[in-house]
Parts: sequence; C-alpha cells; structure tokens
Amino acid sequence: MRLMGVFSVVLFSPLLIVLLSSAVSGMGAVLEMGAEFLTKKNQGMWFVKFYAPWCGYCKKLEPVWNDLEKRVRPLGVTVAKIDATMHESVASIFEVRGFPTLIFFKGDKKFTYSGSRSVDSLEEFVKRVSGPPVEEISTVAQFVQLRHMEKPFFLYYGDQQALTPLYEAYRTAADMLQEKTYFKMLQKTEFLPNDMKLDEAFLKDSIAVVKGASFWKYDNSTALLICKKPESSEECVESLTAWMRRERLPNFVQISLDNFHDFQNNGGNKLAIAVVPDETAHSGYILEWVKNIANNFRSSYASSFSFGFIKDPHLFVDITLDSTVQFPTVFVLDPPTDHYFLPEQQSSELTQGNIMQFLDQVKSGETEPKGGSSFLRKFRRAFHELSKALYDLFSVSFILAMLVLAVPLVVVSCLCYLLCTMDTTEDTSSEVDEDDEDLLRASGSLEEGRGQSEFDASAQYEGLRQRPTNTNASSEDI
Repeated sequence: MRLMGVFSVVLFSPLLIVLLSSAVSGMGAVLEMGAEFLTKKNQGMWFVKFYAPWCGYCKKLEPVWNDLEKRVRPLGVTVAKIDATMHESVASIFEVRGFPTLIFFKGDKKFTYSGSRSVDSLEEFVKRVSGPPVEEISTVAQFVQLRHMEKPFFLYYGDQQALTPLYEAYRTAADMLQEKTYFKMLQKTEFLPNDMKLDEAFLKDSIAVVKGASFWKYDNSTALLICKKPESSEECVESLTAWMRRERLPNFVQISLDNFHDFQNNGGNKLAIAVVPDETAHSGYILEWVKNIANNFRSSYASSFSFGFIKDPHLFVDITLDSTVQFPTVFVLDPPTDHYFLPEQQSSELTQGNIMQFLDQVKSGETEPKGGSSFLRKFRRAFHELSKALYDLFSVSFILAMLVLAVPLVVVSCLCYLLCTMDTTEDTSSEVDEDDEDLLRASGSLEEGRGQSEFDASAQYEGLRQRPTNTNASSEDI
C-alpha cells in the first residue's frame, strides 16, 4: 500500500503541477469576452482587441497581445479580446469596421489605437492614456528626461490656478488628443531649460511643442487673440487642435504599414514622402535632403507638408497603385482626395534644390496630380486590397484561406444550381401541362363517345324490354 501511495504521488505530481501552473497563469491571461463586456467596461480600465478568426493580421497580433497583458497588468489594465463575428451587436456598438480593432476603455472614455502594433508601442500607448490628460513637470531632471525620449510633447507654461482661456483650451485639446501624443505643464520658471528661459517671447500663459533639443511656440497671433476672449472658446480649441495635429509627430517620420493611417491624420497637411529602399543607389542622398528640408526649412513648409520616408517600395504601390515608378524617388500625397504628385526628374537627377522646387510647385498648384477617387480607381483599390488580404491570409494559414474561399464558392454554386434547376422545372412543367391538356381533351372525347354509345345501347334495350308481348298476334304481325 505504501508503495502504491508513493507510485501515485510520482505519477500524478506532474499533472498537478501542470494544472496549478495553468490556473495561476490563467488568472492574468488575456480574457475572452462577449456580451457581458457591456456591463463590465466601466469597472476599471480595459484594452480590448476586436478580431475575426479568419483575420491574418489578428493571428499575427496574438503573441504580441499576450505579451502586452503581462506588461500592463501592474498598471491595473485588463487586456481582453472579443470575437466580432460571434458578437456582432457588441462590435456594432463600438463601430468596429475592420480587424483587428484595438480600443482602450477608461470610464466613459474610449481611445482607438491606430499606431504600430509592436509590443513597445502598444505599452507606451497604454501608459499614456491610462494616466491624466495633462501631467505636471516638477523637476529639471524630469524635463531633460522627456527631451531625451525624442517623443514630441506639448507644454503649457503658466499658472494652473489662473484658469486662463488659453489654459482651458489646452486642457480641452488634451482630452481630445490624449491617445495621440503627450501633454505636459510647467508652473515654475526654474524648471525651464536654458534655451526656453532665454527666449523672451516664451512668457507665462504660453504653449509650445518640444521635439528633442528644439521647440516651437504656438504663435498664431489671430488665434491667440481669439483665445483671450472667453466667449470664443470653441474657435480657440479648434485652432489649437488643428496646430497640434500637424505638430504632434516628429519632423521626419519613418512610415510603415502600421503607422501610415496615423501619419495621414495630421490636421490636413499634404504628405511629402521619400521612398528610399536600402538596396538602391542614390537613396542615402535623397533621404538626407528631405530630412534637411523637414528640419531646417520649417518656416516654408511645416504649415503645408508633413515629412516622412518609406523603406519598403511595396508600401508606395499600396498607397498609389502605381507600379511603374523607379526608386528612389520623392512624392507628395493629398489624403482627402487620394491624389499624388511626382517630380519630373528621374531619381539620378534629383537634388535638394529641385526637390524644394517640386514642393513649391505642389503648393502653388502647378504640378499635375495623379490618382484621385474615381469609380475605376476605387474598384482598382478594392481589388488590390482584396488580393493583398488573400495573400496575407494564405501566408498565415493555407487551410483557413481555402475554407474562406471555398465556403462562398460553394454557396454561390448551390444558388446557381438551384436557379438553373428552377428554370428547367418551370419549362418542363409547362410542356407537361400542355401535353396533359391534349390528353385530357382526347380522353374526354373518347369518354364522351363511349358514353353516347352506352346510352344508345341502353335505350334500345329499354325499348325492347318495354315492348308488350301478344301471343295472339297474327302471322303478318310476326
């Protein structure tokens, strides 16, 4: 018996360890939610992924999502996921239009994430939106650390207790754009770095954007006059947020498929983009020239263009649907109209001077646009995106891709078969009906003739039966 007990412990100990470890890990794992989320979303902070089982991008995000859960658990954020195909009513409430859709919930607020899907970017987003919209800088060291992050942030310098119209507009803008960037405030002059102290124009009740070692003051004189009037608060907020949308990104951004959507939502600016694949000659020169224009000619171009660069030429094709361009090159995109502009020079002929000339021509409307939003172009884009989505799906799971393709084909084939069968049946039935009518007419006439014959024979029989018999009849009568 004692040996049996020892044997049982040895046999079942690994099983118990597995069960306990799975139970412990399950306590902090990503939660699979459904309709019950609607009643729980106001209980704490949630970061939710709306996905579809057939979505290739969703499958790629799965390990990142699990890693993110471990990182943000100490912040009191619950990471969850909802199958939007199983819970369509929940997805429609939150206006889910594509997969995956990532939404952060904090009380009555919700923030939709549109940046890079790396775990570091997602963690940074969670840390930003889980905190207050505006954070105060209380030491010089804190300010220096923020500058070394090389993440642009907005700074209000002034007295928080004064509640000026400009500060109120700043707070409102922070509530609206917290998911996009950082908002800080500073009340004491001694916490300012030297370059800001020496700027006589940077007085109290001022706003600036800080990008690394440089900063630019919000100096729209017309808007500032509006912001001095409490009754014009809406106009002040509108002007301030438009400026912040343009300035919230670095002066020169590397663009990828993950952050392109976020990059084009920049307050109405056109996008000036260098396409510089690593393997092509002349790429390094074009990259440095466009970067120099973005950083050192802000006064000429910052109000009209947002600058960036692309390493992958396939992304250029995804954006413009143009596969005839030689790289490296520079192009300008106008997101609202889907127009794009290309310089006349070939890549080997480009210089910083004619790139600036090209930008000036786009600003003045002298360059002929390409692309647009015609019906044919929309059809081409839809076909391009569908083929790309199928390619991504096949690369993730061949079997799942075949199921996704096979099910609609089977349904369509069945419908076509049923329609064809219904048409054939109706034609045949009409022919049968006509033949039946002929047969009925023929059988009816036969029955009618047969009935008449039977009636005549019966009448003769009745006549003979009813004739009186006379035994004394004469032979003549007989």
